[in-house]
Amino acid sequence: MKGLVHDKDADKAYCSCKGFEFWGILCRHILAFLRMKQVEHLPDNYIVKRWLQSAKCGVVYDKNDKEVKDCVDGLVLVKRSKLGKVAGELIDSALLCDEGFELLENSFDDIRGKLTRLLSSRARVEEEPNGEVGTSSSQVRMKDPLRVKAKGRARRVKGQKEKATKGHKRRCSECRKTDHDRRSCPKLVSGSSSSDAEVGAAVDENLQPSRSTQDREPTMTESFLQEFDFIYGPGV
Repeated sequence: MKGLVHDKDADKAYCSCKGFEFWGILCRHILAFLRMKQVEHLPDNYIVKRWLQSAKCGVVYDKNDKEVKDCVDGLVLVKRSKLGKVAGELIDSALLCDEGFELLENSFDDIRGKLTRLLSSRARVEEEPNGEVGTSSSQVRMKDPLRVKAKGRARRVKGQKEKATKGHKRRCSECRKTDHDRRSCPKLVSGSSSSDAEVGAAVDENLQPSRSTQDREPTMTESFLQEFDFIYGPGV
């Protein structure tokens, strides 16, 4: 719900939607208020200057607070149109006979010479001490426009502590060094190699018959089996 305030002294209504202040066009709330007051014509205080035909009429100042004058009092197009119309009529009349053509041509040459001398003398008068020719308006040097940030969400601002810990490297969980991980840890590789060597040596010892077994005398069962194999052959 919008709120509307009417200033009786200034005879102007203000709406909480701020549509008139933002767009320069009356909002529907103020229009409804004026309709309720039976206002037939829109008051001047509700018409912004930028919507008027005289919006561009006025004095313009540059950044040095100097008045910027329009070129030749702003009547260049009007004067050009007027002179063009007169010149066209003279040309149409001069083309009717040869004498008129020569007269107009000589007149144009005479006028051209007078205009050249007039402009050159005026340029010398307006010449500044540094040798530059002054102009009717102050020359303003344009600078580069301001840079606009890219659209979208900006990156999060990181603190000094977070920046310091940004270069943290992973360490080996076994020896706590940073040049390798647990899979290629030299400590584990050397430990597994020594354990494998010990296991291999133990297996070799179990496979090889002991010296006591080779030196002892065969038992009665072994002697009987040896004689049986000698008489009937092995594998019978």
